[in-house]
Amino acid sequence: MKESDFVGNILTQCEKIMPGGMGFKHHDTVTTGIPDLSWSWAQRTLWAEAKNGKDAKISAIQQRTLQRLSRVTLALILWNRPDLNEVQIFDANDLLLARLPNVRATVTYLRQRMVEWGTLNAA
Repeated sequence: MKESDFVGNILTQCEKIMPGGMGFKHHDTVTTGIPDLSWSWAQRTLWAEAKNGKDAKISAIQQRTLQRLSRVTLALILWNRPDLNEVQIFDANDLLLARLPNVRATVTYLRQRMVEWGTLNAA
């Protein structure tokens, strides 16, 4: 699976698990540093950088962008690891938050994080 397929699978599962939401794939040669996808649902937005494969790396500009975004919204790294049969989720500072068996479980986890984040940050 290519990284673009991984992102597409995430957005497809988001549509199923968080109906009424809206997502964007932000991959382009001129969007260096912009996370690969965003998903808005229930007045919350998640930004995520997707990585695929055991040798994938996040660039310094991607890391800084996620750290800045994490001050105001959810900003995560979703790392597909076919070699381990899991998807790993990291926060913007590389802290491992979860290891999940597939994209569906990953998006279910993301939904819960969006609900929790909205509750904790309600004005």
